[in-house]
Amino acid sequence: AARSAFLGALAQSADAAEAAGARFLIVQTGAQRPGVARAVQRQAVVTALSVAAQSLEGRPVRLLLEALNDRVDHPGHFLTDTADAVGIVRAVAHPSLRLLYDRYHAAVMGERLGYGIDDALDLVEHVHIADMPGRGELGSGGLNWEGELDWIARHLPGVLVGCEYRPKVATDQSLTLLRRYLGQPRTTRRQ
Repeated sequence: AARSAFLGALAQSADAAEAAGARFLIVQTGAQRPGVARAVQRQAVVTALSVAAQSLEGRPVRLLLEALNDRVDHPGHFLTDTADAVGIVRAVAHPSLRLLYDRYHAAVMGERLGYGIDDALDLVEHVHIADMPGRGELGSGGLNWEGELDWIARHLPGVLVGCEYRPKVATDQSLTLLRRYLGQPRTTRRQ
């Protein structure tokens, strides 16, 4: 029911992204619809993203599908599983739709590092990171960031990593912690 509005907004967002030199637009599925079977909603998502991806054909902007957690930050969200997100990207099968792997959301959902993307690394275009619990800066929670970042560098070389967290400390302290983790030598980047 919201497909026309989505596609209209997508065209405007793609124009703005191109004007700004941005290469990606993040797309999410929204809430699980009450009374709508999961398979029906999934098919509606695949159809909408297929049309959206085709509308971006030949443009320098890609859509990145992101799964969100429904346990803490997005109660009722439809797409909460990384493997399901990979399945949707594969079902659309268009180069204008890729995957955003959000390590924070995946960890909140109890997914081990790499779950769902082990055999789909080529679909991942961007990674978001934040510690959990609490969605704070690296080192503020329980994730092993040396191991996490080593895995990302080894399996997703060259993929952009975005820090999407709420600092628990002052900005300068947060940036110092971030430099500590991100400043360590990692494997070569994917071209």
